[in-house]
Amino acid sequence: MNTENMIEREIPLDKFKIEDKVMELSKRVFNEKRVIFSKIINECESKIEVVVSFLALLELIKLRVVSVIQEENFKEIYIEGVNESEE
Repeated sequence: MNTENMIEREIPLDKFKIEDKVMELSKRVFNEKRVIFSKIINECESKIEVVVSFLALLELIKLRVVSVIQEENFKEIYIEGVNESEE
């Protein structure tokens, strides 16, 4: 049996929550001022965590907590906190 191409049949439903990732990302941006999204992705344990991290980033953008900068397609995505004076 080829175990390399097997698909996991169980999905840990509550292991990664968008709300938790929103808090984690906002704290990280507040502490580091500028965060590279690829670093966040490289720290993820699974594909589902990558997806949840991206959704959390989109939520922070929607809430105007962070802004993102990407110079070109497929280049680094930089995440920065938004000052209230910038709104």
